[in-house]
Amino acid sequence: MFDINLSSFIRKIIFTLLSIGALTACSHTDIYISDGEKISGPKEIAIQGPRSPWAIKIEHQLKRQGFKALRWASQYQTFEKESDDKTHLYNSAATRYVVRIEGTTHFGEANRCFGGGYKFNYIVVDLVDIAENKTLASYSGSGYSEGCPPLSGSIFRDAADTVNSQWVK
Repeated sequence: MFDINLSSFIRKIIFTLLSIGALTACSHTDIYISDGEKISGPKEIAIQGPRSPWAIKIEHQLKRQGFKALRWASQYQTFEKESDDKTHLYNSAATRYVVRIEGTTHFGEANRCFGGGYKFNYIVVDLVDIAENKTLASYSGSGYSEGCPPLSGSIFRDAADTVNSQWVK
């Protein structure tokens, strides 16, 4: 009926598993969370970074978690009257928290995943408190994003979860 060489078949399976393991071993993730107090205010952030298709996926993940995402960390001038003869001028930000996104991936068809994902050389997502000039949380990683079967990772969701972790539940 069937003439199957069992040892050859097992070798092929082991080789395939080792190959997949080697490909996924090329990815890494580092997460930093500050040990300060959690944010109790509204989930309002500005996004600073490239307007690339993959950065928009992170923005969408943040919106799914209840964030209002402003496109720019804009500042405007505010006048405050201190007395009848004295007025104070200062810069005021549209939001206190900025999510800074940076990374590199290949956009060419030969480098895209079949499911629409991306293979990242690196990606860094920082949550910065601009009033304190302090990084509150940071996600960095490399490897495959969502939409890269069979090697799909969870880069976009993990980056959004890292930012969200700084707000009181």
